[in-house]
Amino acid sequence: MDINLDGTNRKSDQEKILHICNELTRLHMTPKEFVMGLLTKSHTEFKYRRRTWATSYGWRSTLELVEAIARQFDKSEESKAQWEKFILTEAINISHSQSPPRGSYPSGSFQSACTVGPEFFTEAAKDERTARLTTVDTPFLDQLILGTMTQSNEEDPDPTTDELDPTPTPELYPDQTPECDSDSTPDSTPDIDVSNPTPDNTPAERLPEDATENTQAQGKRMTSVNLEAHMIDYEGFGYSNGDIINNKNLSRFQHIAAVVCSMVCFARNRRQNGMQLTNSIRFDGCGVSETVNEHLHYMGITSSRKTAIQALRSLARHAQDAVRESMALTQDFAPLLCIDNLDMEERVQMSTSGHQSRMFHGTWGYIHIPSKDLWSTLNPVELSLEAYHNSLRTASSMVIDPEFFMPTDSPNDDYKAVWKSQIAQVMLKYVAKPSDRQAIIPLDPPPIDPISHEAPSIHMLKLMDESDNSAEGIGQVMEALRRQSGLEPEEFFGRLQLMEGDLGTCQIFNAIRSLRIPSEHCDHSLHNVNFSLGAAHTLWNIAYTILTYHFGNSNKMDDFGVWRFLEALGVSPEKVIQKKDFTKMLQHMEQVHEATLWHCIRLQSHRTVMETDNDLVEEELKVLPSDEWNGIVETCYNRFCSPDARRKAKSFPQLNNLLVRLQDFSTVIEANRAMKAGDIGRLINIWKMWAFMTQSLPGLTHYSAYLPRLILLLTKVLPSSLAKLIWHTLLVSPSGRPNHFVAKDFFLENFNYWLKYFYTRGGAGTQVERLKNLYSSNIPLRVEQNISNRVTTLI
Repeated sequence: MDINLDGTNRKSDQEKILHICNELTRLHMTPKEFVMGLLTKSHTEFKYRRRTWATSYGWRSTLELVEAIARQFDKSEESKAQWEKFILTEAINISHSQSPPRGSYPSGSFQSACTVGPEFFTEAAKDERTARLTTVDTPFLDQLILGTMTQSNEEDPDPTTDELDPTPTPELYPDQTPECDSDSTPDSTPDIDVSNPTPDNTPAERLPEDATENTQAQGKRMTSVNLEAHMIDYEGFGYSNGDIINNKNLSRFQHIAAVVCSMVCFARNRRQNGMQLTNSIRFDGCGVSETVNEHLHYMGITSSRKTAIQALRSLARHAQDAVRESMALTQDFAPLLCIDNLDMEERVQMSTSGHQSRMFHGTWGYIHIPSKDLWSTLNPVELSLEAYHNSLRTASSMVIDPEFFMPTDSPNDDYKAVWKSQIAQVMLKYVAKPSDRQAIIPLDPPPIDPISHEAPSIHMLKLMDESDNSAEGIGQVMEALRRQSGLEPEEFFGRLQLMEGDLGTCQIFNAIRSLRIPSEHCDHSLHNVNFSLGAAHTLWNIAYTILTYHFGNSNKMDDFGVWRFLEALGVSPEKVIQKKDFTKMLQHMEQVHEATLWHCIRLQSHRTVMETDNDLVEEELKVLPSDEWNGIVETCYNRFCSPDARRKAKSFPQLNNLLVRLQDFSTVIEANRAMKAGDIGRLINIWKMWAFMTQSLPGLTHYSAYLPRLILLLTKVLPSSLAKLIWHTLLVSPSGRPNHFVAKDFFLENFNYWLKYFYTRGGAGTQVERLKNLYSSNIPLRVEQNISNRVTTLI
């Protein structure tokens, strides 16, 4: 018993409670009736005494009281079931009270398929909708689902693995670590409890206000996917940074919770369709059949296929409006056009008379709007139509000097740096490591004229029935382009129009233009249109010719052409020489080139890196001093790659053929790497070398004329600003990342593949009219949706 300061005895809490219970018994009232009356009666005194129960001053004690009552219900299964039923009723009431706002997007949650635009499907818009759904519209349901998954994270996340695969797990060596698939949890990754972030594991119902706010902050979406970290490369590899790897389970749970919230809202009200409309476009682009889509629609994951088709019609209208707006006369300069022919089979499943499979020959392309940063560096006067024609008049009397294609005394034109960078890369990858990476010869040549890696602004054109494989066809293509621009013939052809295509398109266009001269009408003479060669097609065709020139005869065992190197590398020579996959062809040429350089380095450094030529190559590379490492690169260049080495090897046919192939292959490798790096200056230097090589290589008759003409046009004839505009728009970085550039015609070839792949493999046949009206204008959006779906699966 406690003692007061005045010496009198003070009753304990237990004695006070017993005293109050006795008084309640004397008044014929139970404790429950007393508490119920205190909380429900409207007497002024009662209101005053319970005023802080639901405020920040009394939250903690009130929740402790409720928790104590809950612990009483846990003493038996029957009472526990009653308490769970009560909590379930309260949870349902809270979920019913939280729902997305009604009305049209963006103030509401409904987006009509008849009015949807491309901005609705951007990553920023999707992130904003997800964040609003999970933090504002339905935070309780989101936290309930998320907390359920994170608190059960200690259980086996994939209980069917052992059931489906009874094979025992092989023992690991001490230096090995077990691999984890996308559904498993590494042991080293700590469990993250979003619903209970306090360090002392305080129950959620006892959290104060500040802890509740921290819980909501922990539960915010990580929906902004970094494309640089998760870009799917052409070879099928996915890349992610360390933060995403460590939190992959949390991100996955957050994504699942957001999807479930959207499904519940869509089931309650079909007009709350943000995620479903997005998924309908994504699933259609991923090749999901109508049967599967109907099931997913029933589950509330996606909208119907009919809604997706209507959304595509709306998006196609927006795309066509964007093309007309970009081509309008109000623009200071006409955007650049890139076109290519598209040949595909219009397949018919059930052939009848007059309705059979046939080949479709059409043309497709896009318009490219240069960046504002590039425009700011150009002189508008030099971009005018008058300046263009004035420069062409001077070209008729220009004397062509071979020095125009020769390297100058500038360090940027020294091919020695290119050779040493290629040797250094092989040295670093396969031979030896330097002791100091900062002191070695650069692995890349010095930059000459790099391009900004800002993501390009493009608008796809509508697929055209006209084909550019004849003079008549190219004229029809130009007229179709004019119709899509919404301009009159005098308006479209009356200003300078820069275009890009492959060699065949340029030849046919020049042929029809020569046939129409002289003509006073610009829409007939086409003298205001300038065609440039596509950088990718130029690389592919010249590289293919160089490969076939050095390929050799695989039927002769004494022939030491490239085919023997390919066979030694485990590559079928017959597949490389086929014109089916130019990307693989370039990769195999690089492998042969690096294998040859590796052999040259080994001959030069066998006493430093290896004792004899017969020593096995170890996977663990030897570490050499940086000076010695650089000396091997220098010696290898002087012995095998320098001009003096090629002059000395003329009396040795085998060695001479090897060094000539090294020189030819090095130009292809450098052109490919320069294009990936976005350095147009390095690419120009290679084109100048090819201008001489095409004069003697068989099969490049037309390139021997068109490539030197293009180089002279852009380096000597056109005004500097106009030439810079053409040069700096030959390459683009689709993802906006440095060192991820592709040629514009290669970018278009990717879209051609997507259009052919998705709509000829579905089993329903190819309907060209559907491709033209719905899919061709929306291919970039659909490709982005498909890649976004693949990226999400990595999280």
